[in-house]
Order: sequence, then C-alpha cells, then structure tokens
Amino acid sequence: MFETGDIQTSIFHGSNKQLEFAELCNSLYESCLIDLTKQDDLNSAKFRRRLGGLSYHIKSAAFKLLTIENPLSVDIHNGSWQSKQSRKCMALAFQDESMVAWYQKHACYGLPVPVYVADKDQQIIELDSIDKLDLGNNRIRLNKNDWVTLEETTEQANVIPKTILQKPTKPIMTAACCGHRWNYKGSTHPRRLSLRELLLSTTVSWKNFKFPI
Repeated sequence: MFETGDIQTSIFHGSNKQLEFAELCNSLYESCLIDLTKQDDLNSAKFRRRLGGLSYHIKSAAFKLLTIENPLSVDIHNGSWQSKQSRKCMALAFQDESMVAWYQKHACYGLPVPVYVADKDQQIIELDSIDKLDLGNNRIRLNKNDWVTLEETTEQANVIPKTILQKPTKPIMTAACCGHRWNYKGSTHPRRLSLRELLLSTTVSWKNFKFPI
C-alpha cells in the first residue's frame, strides 16, 4: 500500500506542483502553529502529541487541496480555498421542510455538512460532520456542534438557535469551504479555516452532496 508521501513524490516529481506543494505546506504549518499557541487547555503531553501529528496531516491536506476536483481554487500562500463571496449570507436562520426532509433521507455517518453560526458580531457557515444518527427522535450528532434537532421552524419562532444545520447546496458549501463571513454591513474578510475544517472540505463530493468522498 502506498503511503501519502510516496504518492506525492510520484505525482509531483519534476513539476510545478512540487513547488506549490512545498509553499502550501509552509503556509499550513504557519497557521497551525499559531492555532496551537492559542490553545490554553493543552498540557505538555497533548501539545507534543498534536505537534507530532502535524507533519502527516499537513502533507495530507496539501496533497488533497492540490489534486481533488472541485469548483474552488486554491490559494497556496494562505492555505485556503478561494471563490467569489456573496454580499449577503444565504444561510437560513430557521429549518424549513425541505431541509428536514433532506437530512431524514440522506443523513449518514461521516457526511460533511454545513452549519450556520450566528452571534451579534458576525455570521458564518462552517463545516462539520455527522458523528451519530438518532433519526427516530429527529436528532443528529455532529462532530463539533454536538446534537442538533431536526424540527421545522420559522423566522417568526420565539427562540432561534445560534447554530442551525443547513441543507448542502453549491453556494452554501462554497461559503463554508472558503470561510466566508458577514456582519451587519454585509460581507467581510473571510476567516481562516482550521486544519480540521480543511481536511473535512476535501471529503465534500461536489457532484453529489449525499455521500462523502
């Protein structure tokens, strides 16, 4: 069985992709190290463990960003996906019938899904993945955002949650993969995705959002 490094060497040898791969790895290393320094809850053992696994995960992410087929472009200097940003957030601040029906029919373990996250300062759409299904009780557990309930709501509901599952569409998934965000004025600078989100973005099947790659 080929290791990731073996595949990278054979595909990138003697091409510009080799330089792009090196540049992309450098930018991902820089951002990941910054993220590690901001995590106050890491003891020395956890820090060493996270640091020890960085090389493998960064090379894997860089290789996938440069080789998978999708409608986005890669910024090798920032380690990010790029696409034109909508002036307004297209996410729904409620759950409609079609969204609930879609998840009740297509939800599966490991599926990358978009989640609308709002607070008083900004709105974003972030990638998460399905960790556990409890469709009998209209619930799905996400890897990061924990349990979410599949219940149709409206814009006039008395209590609108700050975290709302979205139906995967090309505009929604593009915004999630590119880190697009908005404030009360409209679109603002995209946020930088974590390494976890970048790796998750490489599992998105753009031809069919019903199955992960």
